[in-house]
Amino acid sequence: MNRWRLAAACAVASASVGMALAATTFYVATTGTDSASCGTSAAPCRHIQFAVSKAAEGDSVRVKNGTYNECFEVPIFDSGIRKITVESDGFATNGTSGGAILDGAGICDENSVAPGPVAIVYFDSVLRGFKIQHGGDAGVWGFGTVVRSESESARVGERFYGYFPMSSHLIVQPKRADAAGFFDGAAHRRDLGAVYNQYARTTRDPSYHPDTEPQQALLRPLFGTAYFLADYLREYGCFDAEVVLVSSASSKLAAIVASLLAAGAKRDRRKFIGLTSAQHLLFVQQLGSYDRVIGYDEIAALPTARRAVFLDIAGSSAIRAAVHRHLGSALKSSLLVGTTHHDLQPPEAGLPGPEPVPFSVSVWIRHCDQQWTTDVMRRRIGEAWRDLFTTMLDPGHGWLTILQSSGPAAVARVYGDLVSGRARPQDGHVLAL
Repeated sequence: MNRWRLAAACAVASASVGMALAATTFYVATTGTDSASCGTSAAPCRHIQFAVSKAAEGDSVRVKNGTYNECFEVPIFDSGIRKITVESDGFATNGTSGGAILDGAGICDENSVAPGPVAIVYFDSVLRGFKIQHGGDAGVWGFGTVVRSESESARVGERFYGYFPMSSHLIVQPKRADAAGFFDGAAHRRDLGAVYNQYARTTRDPSYHPDTEPQQALLRPLFGTAYFLADYLREYGCFDAEVVLVSSASSKLAAIVASLLAAGAKRDRRKFIGLTSAQHLLFVQQLGSYDRVIGYDEIAALPTARRAVFLDIAGSSAIRAAVHRHLGSALKSSLLVGTTHHDLQPPEAGLPGPEPVPFSVSVWIRHCDQQWTTDVMRRRIGEAWRDLFTTMLDPGHGWLTILQSSGPAAVARVYGDLVSGRARPQDGHVLAL
């Protein structure tokens, strides 16, 4: 079996989608049995992942007290819609947490074959009421160098871009290898989406330059989402909106989307309004990407006489509800894009205006595949990527500060700052172990 061993340096980034209303509740207990008929309170399933696989959009998985030695994922399907609530029975019953324990020991902890998070839950799906222990590190995007190879398809010293674990090395089993790169054929990665399982050879990547590796590691994963979201809005004429309203305007994804749509917005006299927290107001104003920037506490001051589109990158139920209630019928489309402010509150039903719908990158890529050849798609994305980089690297217009550090302590510190909200929006951290 051919294997390549890569040494990795990576940057942190993520995004996801899904929503719906509660319907059926599936129960899980340590005394349960996984079967086609399991899931009732009297006949619970044994494993959380098994119950999740039975659930549909809007369903709930309720977990009885006990220790569950498994790692699971609430997946995103091709439709991009998958809102499931996974909660402990104690939390659902009386708001208490910790009686149900998610334990990744030997399954996805740092000593396992496939280290990673104990639970992966996307966007409007919810995980609550658990004690979580013995999980591995999250995956990150970045570059790795081949340090040992038993394959004739790769040479020691070659460099690849892709999705890596937070570790110093990764052993892969290349499948479908060609001049552009390869897919990892390891069994534990078989169910990953193609975008997370593909490694691009930098020498055949037209957008690659060694001097801009930090910027690529940080922005490239977000750029794909931003590019296809902008293309989607252009094809639908921004739903004839006069205003594009963007939450989490300080996020890198929002800034890239605004940059990609700037030329068309000026031509069509369409205004971009950024919503952000009070602490980030000045930063977002200095970006120059928005015609107006306001705080979340000023949503009620938005004009209601102008047609609007809402790009929900924050993922906050409270912010989304405030926008819908204020704009009402003036809101022509509400797209769920990100989850920078993800909260535990379920999405509110029956909001004024259009129903919020998730934007699925994979679905829109398939749409583009029917219109463009592979070469056309690569050329268009490459040109937009180069234009973005030209702006980002211009001392007079660039806003991203690259901060590089190494070692487990640095990774833990930066990750802690990210999840606690202490990280500055203008900083981009590139880390190596």
